[in-house]
Parts: sequence; C-alpha cells; structure tokens
Amino acid sequence: MGKRGNMPKREQADSLFNANVYQSNELIEAIKDMNTSTYRLFLLGLCKLRPHLTNNDDITYDEHFPVTIITHKELKELFKGNSGSLINLKKNLGKAYDTHITINTKNGGFYFEHIYRKMKYEPEVGLKIQFDEAMEPYLLELIDKCYTRFMMKNTFLLESTYAWRLCERMLELQGFLTKYKKKEVSRKFTVEELRTALGVPDGLYEGRMNNFKRFILDKPIEEINEKTSFSMRYEQYKEGRRIAGFTIFMSVKENTAIPTVGEVDREPPAIEGEIISKEPASRSALLPADRDGLRVLLRHEKFTDVQINSLLKKWPHEDIRASYCIADEQANKLHLEGRDRTKYLKFCVEKNIA
Repeated sequence: MGKRGNMPKREQADSLFNANVYQSNELIEAIKDMNTSTYRLFLLGLCKLRPHLTNNDDITYDEHFPVTIITHKELKELFKGNSGSLINLKKNLGKAYDTHITINTKNGGFYFEHIYRKMKYEPEVGLKIQFDEAMEPYLLELIDKCYTRFMMKNTFLLESTYAWRLCERMLELQGFLTKYKKKEVSRKFTVEELRTALGVPDGLYEGRMNNFKRFILDKPIEEINEKTSFSMRYEQYKEGRRIAGFTIFMSVKENTAIPTVGEVDREPPAIEGEIISKEPASRSALLPADRDGLRVLLRHEKFTDVQINSLLKKWPHEDIRASYCIADEQANKLHLEGRDRTKYLKFCVEKNIA
C-alpha cells in the first residue's frame, strides 16, 4: 500500500458524542444515499476509526478497516434509552447496508462505491460495523489529502437530512475558524448546486422559492443553530430579478471549543507538482480584511481591475484573501519573482485553492 505514516492518538472522549470523526473532502461532497437513521449508523462506524494522517512513526493507525463495536450500553446512551430506536435497528441496518455513495468525476462522469462489508448486531456484544475496503481512500488513507474532522455530536443530533448535509458541507471550512482565526466563514452556492449538495429531489419546490427557503434552509439552519456548536445564516443573491443562489455563513458559538485543526485538514491540493506548505501563513494578520483593501493589494500584485472584478464576482472576498495568503507564502518559498510570481498568484486565487 506504499509508505505509511501514523495518526495522532484519539483524545479520550467522555462519550461517543464527543468523538472526532474523519472524512476526506471528496467523501463529504459525494452524494450519500442516506436518510437520517442510516447516516447516524454511518457516524457510529466512523467514531472509533484511526485514520492515517501523518508520517509520525510513533503513532498508530488502522491499515485496514477494523470491526467497530458499539456496545449495547453505548447504543442506549446514544439513543437516550429509546427502546423504539433499538426495535427498529434491524430495519435501519438493512437500509444502511444497501446504501452507497456516488462520486462525480471531473469529466462529467460518476461512479458508485458500496459502503459496508459487515453490519451485525449481537445483544450480548452490541453493534458490529465494518466498512468495505473500497472506502479506505475516503476514511483511512487521508495523509496528504484534504479532509474534514468534526465532533460526532455536531451532526448526529440533527434530525433533518438537509441539516446534516448542509452542516457537513460547511464543516469543510471549519479549519479557517482556528487556523486563520476567522470569526465567520462562508460558502456560495447556486440554487442548483445547493439542491444537489443537499439531495433535494428533482421538481421539489421548483418555482416556489419561498417554500424552498423555508424547508431547505430556514428550518434546517434553525435546527443547526439549536443543536450544534455552530451558528449559521444565509444571504440570497440575484441575477436580474431571479434568485440565483445563496451564500451560507458559519461561525462558532460564543464560549464553544472546536477541535484543533490537523496539519492537513483544509490544505489546498498540489499545484503544478509543488506541495503546498503545511505551515499557516504568517502574514495573514497583516493582510487587509475588507474588499477595498484587497483590491489595492491585488493591484500591487499586477492584477488588472477586470481580473479583480471577475474574482470578486466569482468568490467571496474572504476566500480570495485566504487563497492569496497561502499562495503568497508558497511563492516566497519558491523564490518566484516578476511575471512568474504574478502568474502563480493569479492561478492560485482563480482556482480558490483555500
């Protein structure tokens, strides 16, 4: 399987709710054929895995998927002693075992991956879950990949399918709240992108934007704000008179601790054969935070006004700033100057590597 490293030891959580779970960002953005019940079973399978994250030889990790055991006592705790949930476990296990993920490829194609190899319940032992080996690139082999880590309770407690799907997508940006000391992060979706990301059935609420906002955004975000460590809000944007999409904003609730971001939690991909540095950008605190200051900075870097306006229409200015911060540090390490530096910065910012 090639050279392997080891992952940091999992912090001992007071309960499974506080366990950290890990997914590659490719899996976060895949289409998961799951309802809320089968998604919770998916999280239970993740909560005791030890993925391969670093090259530290002193730290252990799972080379292949172990059988994860959730004891009967833990199940009772997770489902708050609700015997009805355990009575329905067999039905939900059957549904979960038949689920799959859909990965879209860059050329417009797609493929399916089966999720589980084994799901078994024994009253004297508990629930046994083992993932299919096809899931190793998305759940175990995470070294040098973009991945997302979050506490299980921040999605497990959500009842709305739209809520946990939206929460996962926004948690991809969680690293900016710690690594770059941002108070709020944002992500821009067209209406169609949001429908796909949240799994909204074709035809549902089409032409009824008030209902779309109420059931796909308002109610799920209200639940997220009530039950998780994060606060979300959104703003709509228009093309002409038509609502073209939404920008979703996320911040950490006051006095709430979030997991420390790992070395590669939100790292950009390699660019033209060069590996992006794992160190945070030291100049980030000195860079302008507002749009006007960002314009001045980009003009200084030989961006034209046309290019700047195009970027600001395409990406939130916070994303442009973060991408520039990463690209500037890397350009300095590569000793790029003049036209080579400008070309490199433009490439990175245009691709929104952050």
